[in-house]
Amino acid sequence: MQVMLTGTLFKDDKLKKRVCQMSREYEEHLTYLLNNFTQGGTPLPALVGSKQEWQVTTLVAGLLANANISASLDAEEIVEAAINYANIIQDKLGEYQNAKIHSLERLID
Repeated sequence: MQVMLTGTLFKDDKLKKRVCQMSREYEEHLTYLLNNFTQGGTPLPALVGSKQEWQVTTLVAGLLANANISASLDAEEIVEAAINYANIIQDKLGEYQNAKIHSLERLID
């Protein structure tokens, strides 16, 4: 007997059952990974904290990924550098937003 499962033709029920079991195991594994990554469904912003903490954490990860930087700076210096970069980014974004608003105001006038 041939059995069709999601576009695939199986020649016996035993193979179909195994494929279904593997699919279920995959879904369970994926759910387990996501559940643990988010600590039971807690949104990532709730785990990380403020927007600046998220920025600093991301920048620290980037700095640590650079072998030259992580070898030449200690942990406190890397965090301080990340905070400084986050502040520079926020300042530049603020300047960009202000310039955008001023140019829109000029268009309206």
